[in-house]
This record gives sequence, C-alpha cells and structure tokens, in this order.
Amino acid sequence: VLSIVMMVNEKFREGVDAWTPFHASHAAHPEKFASFFRRVMAVKSERALTVCEKTAHLIFLIHVFQSLEDEMVRAVALPLVSLPLWANLSPGRLTLELSKNAQLEKHWRYLQKKEAKAAKAAAKEGGAPHVPLRER
Repeated sequence: VLSIVMMVNEKFREGVDAWTPFHASHAAHPEKFASFFRRVMAVKSERALTVCEKTAHLIFLIHVFQSLEDEMVRAVALPLVSLPLWANLSPGRLTLELSKNAQLEKHWRYLQKKEAKAAKAAAKEGGAPHVPLRER
C-alpha cells in the first residue's frame, strides 16, 4: 500500500495526472479505489510507520483532499470532510472553493436550503432552538 502511495506522490511531484491509472481499473471495478483508500487510512493503525512513511502518508492524504474535483477521489474522501465543516471557512474562501467546482456548489446550496428549513421548523415548533452550522 505504501509503495503505491509513494508512486502517487511521485506522479504529483512530476506534474503528471496521478489518478489516471486508478481510473482505468475504476471503470471495471469501482470498488477497488475505495478499498485501496480504506487500506491507506488503516495503515497507520496497523503498524508503526517510519518518519519517511508517515511523511509519504500525509502527503498522499493532502493530494487526495486537494483532488476533490475528481469524482472517484471525491466519492471516498468527501465523507471524511463533510460539507457542514465548510461553514467555518471565511466567506471569501468559501466562494473561491465553491466556484472551482459546480457540483460542490450545488451540494452547498442544497445544504443551505436544508439548514434554512430546519431553522424555520425549529422556530415554528418553539422547542429547542436550531443550532446553525457555524456553531456546531
């Protein structure tokens, strides 16, 4: 697992599209990348890593979370970085990030509508007050 992680990191360093090899197998077996990603996430808990391995692991995760525009990567990584956390970004940064990806912006608008409905329902019921995303 770590050798694949290091190869992906090297592809990013070279400026080559690192996810292309995964896309080839993803078409036939979509669960393979998800399984690989689960193994990457579990490798730290399975054994003690050297400093070099920890660095490679961390760099790989950074690359993953910087590649959320890729649908295959987003499917496995986005559940770890839930959209409600984005409410804590500054408004300017949020706008910048959402403008980079139309699909993400669509999800954000849906989340905002859902929050507005929940706040309205809580106000209407008069029970426990609705806690906005930024305060959770």
